[in-house]
Amino acid sequence: MKIGELKKESSVVEWFNIINPTVITIRTYLNALQAYTEFTGKTPEELIDEAEQEISDGILPRKRKIKRYIIDFRKHLQENGLADKSVQGYMEVLEAFMRRSISIYQNCCRHYYINVCEAEIKVICKILSKFRLECY
Repeated sequence: MKIGELKKESSVVEWFNIINPTVITIRTYLNALQAYTEFTGKTPEELIDEAEQEISDGILPRKRKIKRYIIDFRKHLQENGLADKSVQGYMEVLEAFMRRSISIYQNCCRHYYINVCEAEIKVICKILSKFRLECY
């Protein structure tokens, strides 16, 4: 997508309204998004829809298309001679955009811990014992 089109894309407009970037930052972010959307052949909205659909379908994070796109895009940038810092900058823009647009990174990059009360532990242990598994 061309930069003029990206400026009008609803997901990009919403993202910029949330983060309130400077004019120079907007230019940098749009350049990264332009390179990525041209590489994938998809609009930001299509990328978001596809990622959300994969989350809804229960596709494991390591098997999601977004992961492959980003890995392939990084390789593409490196093969075309972009400096490591530039590649890193592009990746940071994409991560920030996707994180703000959908909660994809919470599902594939973060670990959550659950607080369980003592009574729940006893129930869980009882269930595990039926399968001859030890609780702890």
